[in-house]
Amino acid sequence: MRHLTCEPNVEIRGEVLLSLLQNIRASEIEKYVEKYGLTDVKAKHWYRIQPFLDLLNELASIENRTPNFVAIGITIAETAYMPPEMSQMPFGELLMHWDDHYQNNHRLGDIGYKSTEKINDRHYQVTLHGGLYPDDFEYGVLYGFGKRFLKDAPFVVSYDDTVQRLDKGGKKTVLDIQWE
Repeated sequence: MRHLTCEPNVEIRGEVLLSLLQNIRASEIEKYVEKYGLTDVKAKHWYRIQPFLDLLNELASIENRTPNFVAIGITIAETAYMPPEMSQMPFGELLMHWDDHYQNNHRLGDIGYKSTEKINDRHYQVTLHGGLYPDDFEYGVLYGFGKRFLKDAPFVVSYDDTVQRLDKGGKKTVLDIQWE
């Protein structure tokens, strides 16, 4: 996996960091949360992001990294700040504005961006251009959005294996989400 870093002034909203404390695997990563001083996080506050990235870099070296990254990502879809108008959008439209959600939860530097392409009414493709987080983390966020907004509709999130992912040295990661 690539080493996660960013400009030193970049900040992240506390709502995103709360995913470390509230995800289904929180007990497994608790010692890392403590190590990086991320235990006393408050919503609606801004924090330097590098300790969070350092934590994710360390999690990348442990055996259960994929389930941990996915669990954190899923919880971000539930806890991260979302402008009220976005939470009322149809799911496809929300996906078209995923980059807005991403940008609203970070500030003060280059964090990469996401673009979304509508393949059809129930199939969208999200491309991660750079960005701060591991691919499996972003997979979890997209899965979490599906879980939150599609309710009981069956859906599938997958990587586009024809594109070399960011974590494997590629220039972008492409994720597909399809639902019934």
